[in-house]
Amino acid sequence: YSFVHFEARSWSIPSENPYEEAAQQLFEQARHSLEYVPRDHVPVFVHEFEHPEDLVPAEDEAPGSLLPPGFLSHQLVNLRVSYQVDVCTRESSEFCTRYHDAQKDRVAVRAKIEVLKSERLAYEQEGIQTREALARSEACCRALEARVAVLETRARRLEWQR
Repeated sequence: YSFVHFEARSWSIPSENPYEEAAQQLFEQARHSLEYVPRDHVPVFVHEFEHPEDLVPAEDEAPGSLLPPGFLSHQLVNLRVSYQVDVCTRESSEFCTRYHDAQKDRVAVRAKIEVLKSERLAYEQEGIQTREALARSEACCRALEARVAVLETRARRLEWQR
């Protein structure tokens, strides 16, 4: 066996926590606003400290020495989670508003359909009545034409008899 030495970092054993490194990069790239969290970041469960008072440094310790590794990434994750909650709440509210508006529109459309159906029914009934009246008028006209024909025939006979 031989040993091969590379100056580059080994792929099997990372020198730093990749999540912490990614969070640090995101933090450096991001706008420095508490509301900004990248959209494609996946929320991660973050365990809260059981005794937050343990994080308070002693008088002789430097304040940063008690912060756990990756504390900054936890802050970013917490910001991301709260941002996602806000987005989901807003989207849910918008969905509910659109849903209720759609229900109101649906009721209005159904009412309009019912009005149009009743108008169509009235129109069809009027059409039926008009056709029946036309048939009666045509029958009367035929009867009158027949009566006129009879009267003309009688009038001609009377003229021939004179």
